[in-house]
Amino acid sequence: MRRSPSVESLVACTIVQCSRFDKPVESIAHPTGPETLIARPHVLLYWVAPGLDEVALYRKAQKFGLSPRPYPDRDACDISLDGGAVGVDVKSYANPFVLAAALTANVGGLASYPTRIIAINDQALARFHGYLDIVRQRYSGPLPLRFMSVHELMKSLESPF
Repeated sequence: MRRSPSVESLVACTIVQCSRFDKPVESIAHPTGPETLIARPHVLLYWVAPGLDEVALYRKAQKFGLSPRPYPDRDACDISLDGGAVGVDVKSYANPFVLAAALTANVGGLASYPTRIIAINDQALARFHGYLDIVRQRYSGPLPLRFMSVHELMKSLESPF
């Protein structure tokens, strides 16, 4: 969090994904001291930021009665839907070639789901022209995967898989 540029007593999120959620909120007074930890930018970018998409997807899936489970089966995927019929992994890789290679090598626990969705962060897609096309073409793993933006997946939750 950082101080809001408009109102000093408020704070706002500094992560790129927060632009959708960037509504300044009241600062919570918390004394800082030697035990206070501040997350490094790479921790925010690669761990906290994708979590924002995961929480948004989870809440939307709940709203539509899709029985979402966060990090099921010891984090086999980020969210499972419909009693485990669908596994969703949210990715925020900056480079689609790297993501395709990583998934070709191993899809991890996502392999145990009948329907496997890789939901890619919208900001990552916006920064790299043709991202979805590239990752679809370059992925050559043995299991079928559906690649879509987080936004597209959010919209598709309104209709069954």
